[in-house]
Amino acid sequence: MSCREDTYQAQTVTINGIDIRVLTDPADQPPAAAVLAIFRTLELLPRRHLALMRGGHVQISKRQCPPERGGGNDPETPWIRISRRAADETRNHRYAITMLHEFGHIVDARFRAMAWLRDNRPEDYRFLAATAHDGRTDFDGERFADCYMLYVLNELAGQATGHRADPAAYQGAAARRRYDIMLSTPAFEGT
Repeated sequence: MSCREDTYQAQTVTINGIDIRVLTDPADQPPAAAVLAIFRTLELLPRRHLALMRGGHVQISKRQCPPERGGGNDPETPWIRISRRAADETRNHRYAITMLHEFGHIVDARFRAMAWLRDNRPEDYRFLAATAHDGRTDFDGERFADCYMLYVLNELAGQATGHRADPAAYQGAAARRRYDIMLSTPAFEGT
């Protein structure tokens, strides 16, 4: 079995004038709900952020292909990969939560959001960076990606969703402060 991109089936979706390819395994289709959740979730994103994926793709990886769990991304190419395991999880069937987290990494990397906070608003940077995270990787960009994911779900989609690693961080005033910090970065200028 090959994990090469050209061995996947591509569907192109156009959202706000931006074409994004969604790749799936033609021999072992992921749940239709997971694919629809990707489309539904992309429709929530600011056009400026969607534009970061121009020429790129979102891929639900084959079962034996990376990533094994969760997701991955490359902001330069750009691509987002969602593990088949994550695509099978019902939590990714209304909105593509794993994809949103990976999208947050791309937004952070392309706009240098956490670096900007560290250099320009150190107190806010420390506050956001101190939020718990439970993934396999652990750096300040994980906090931005979590915040982005929860902001889109809670504020734009209107879905009350907590944070597994730090539930209190995304409730009430604590959530509002984190969202406001993220929204103050160059990533959200003009959105």
